[in-house]
Amino acid sequence: MMNWAELYRPRLGKALVSLVWMPITADTSHLVSELATPSFSFSGAVHLRFEGAAAIDLTWNWKGDRYTLATIEQRAWQPHALDRIQMSLEPPWGDLQSAVLTAAESFALSDDPERNVVAVRHETSGGQFWIGTGGSDFIGDFDDLWVGVACDPPNLAELVSVGRVESSFA
Repeated sequence: MMNWAELYRPRLGKALVSLVWMPITADTSHLVSELATPSFSFSGAVHLRFEGAAAIDLTWNWKGDRYTLATIEQRAWQPHALDRIQMSLEPPWGDLQSAVLTAAESFALSDDPERNVVAVRHETSGGQFWIGTGGSDFIGDFDDLWVGVACDPPNLAELVSVGRVESSFA
């Protein structure tokens, strides 16, 4: 089982160097048309790199009878299956450029007795952003990713916090 606090702890207090969308080719044109919107969904992965720390590649994975958030090592994508598109440097996403990570909080669906993580809310000096499994307007049990900046997922009430790590300087 993934220890999300341990994954994010070494990145606390570090600036975001890159945030890259990695859609499957079929979703690339759709994603490009939504780059400047505060939230969208696509199938693929998200690449995050904070200064002085190894990159994290988040995607979805099938676990038991549910889709969960996972690192790319836990869900093997075929080589060259994912395109790479840098986040928009215009607001609202551009506000995250060089932002310092101050906290990361993981969430599960309230109806999941196993408390499998489906999303992580990243709090930074430039605002908050989410990465989670879901569809066009929700985080949950689905084989796409929902990403959002400066907004919460519409179904936030269906999510429960299952862990939080924060910087002592936050």
